[in-house]
Amino acid sequence: MRYPIIMTLAFCSLSTAAVWPASVTVSKPGNGGTYTTVQAGVVAAGAGGTVTILDSGVYTEDLTIMMAQAGVTIQAAAGQTPTIEAANTVNRYGAIGITSPADHFGIAVMAPCTFAGVKIRNTSPQVNQLGTNPLVASAVFVNSPDVAFRNCEISGPGAASVPGGDWVAVLVVALSATPSSASLENCEVHHAEYGVVPSTFQANVPGLPDSLVRMTNCYIHDCLECGYQADAGNTTLLNCRVTSNTGTGVEVGGGTAYLQGCDITNNRENGLHLDWDSGFNAGRTNYPVVVAKDCLLFKNGSGERNVNLDDGSLTLDHCIISQGNNGGILLRNDDPADANLNVNFCDIYAPGKTCITFEGAGANLARASVRNSILVGDNGVNCQASHRANVCFSDVVVPSTGTAFQNTLTSNTVAMDPMYDDPSAAVRGGFLYHNDYLNVGEGGAMVGSQGRWKAAADRRRWQQYR
Repeated sequence: MRYPIIMTLAFCSLSTAAVWPASVTVSKPGNGGTYTTVQAGVVAAGAGGTVTILDSGVYTEDLTIMMAQAGVTIQAAAGQTPTIEAANTVNRYGAIGITSPADHFGIAVMAPCTFAGVKIRNTSPQVNQLGTNPLVASAVFVNSPDVAFRNCEISGPGAASVPGGDWVAVLVVALSATPSSASLENCEVHHAEYGVVPSTFQANVPGLPDSLVRMTNCYIHDCLECGYQADAGNTTLLNCRVTSNTGTGVEVGGGTAYLQGCDITNNRENGLHLDWDSGFNAGRTNYPVVVAKDCLLFKNGSGERNVNLDDGSLTLDHCIISQGNNGGILLRNDDPADANLNVNFCDIYAPGKTCITFEGAGANLARASVRNSILVGDNGVNCQASHRANVCFSDVVVPSTGTAFQNTLTSNTVAMDPMYDDPSAAVRGGFLYHNDYLNVGEGGAMVGSQGRWKAAADRRRWQQYR
């Protein structure tokens, strides 16, 4: 999010009478449930209880989970897909200065809990106001550790999001000394301004802990600004698909992020962007540290590269960076920290463009180390004299009119057509290659992201992978 969220410490309370876990049911009148609202079911179930929604009805309410319900599970009955839709009629955060009658946070989660098999949405484009400042709205606001979403669909108002504020489908942030954490498994997040954001109030309330988010087998799409944005904290994305977002696919403004097996494709700005955000992280130097393994970054950018590294550290291992609108990877040092790129066993495919480009000539350095990789484009590595680049044990293929290396140290490099299967396709198999002489990696390894599958003595395995 481009505008820091301004809040002060607060805690809201909701009284309940339940003191033991129970299994309760919820449904629309006449469908067999004991309760007709999810909130009533949660209160009755109590801590550790289970709320089963028996039908596929739409429950329009501002659900709040408090410590009296810690560990509660809200789940859909087998074969049902109920929807919890924000009513936006209550203000649970008036104590922190939200002046409107409603807080527009949708589901407010203040204690550990689990949602399973439900749809969660907030269709109102309105954002909260803190005095006269536009603030934020969400479908789910998480201020608790150990919050889980499984097989859920979470959505916002889509193109109606209000400019000047931040509209987040899932916002994870700590309001107290207790860290917040959320896990999403087999979930779909879409049609918000931002999809999923672990954020921080560090700039306004120094010392609050950062958040942790883990997503597995999730699908984020059609968000206006960013599919996933980590303002700070610790992020893990496993086998996720982040696609067709108007802005960036994945952006990291501070903290650490680990991505494995992710497809980041067809996002209008960068696929992956590391850009330390002083607005959220003032007073500290938690520059982004990102590791991506076995990821596919395909056709991202409208005038942008597939990957932008402004500052911090990015390691790409067995990744494919293919057909960015303006090339493969851009390093620049226009921010307070050095930019460090490590590429190992990757394919960077940039027909008509440059595979790795450097910009900026400030006090900080941009550095790139490329090993055991295949680079195919009009230009290979174009480094400025004020920065540092080193390419070794790699295959760099450019036309006779192009520049393979500029201001770049090289050793043990070759220039051989890899003979890819179909690099124009958004699949890893398109980067299987048929040049048997590309065992030029360290120790005689096959180079590129898919070289590990091309052992000359194991043709059947190669065919199976295809």
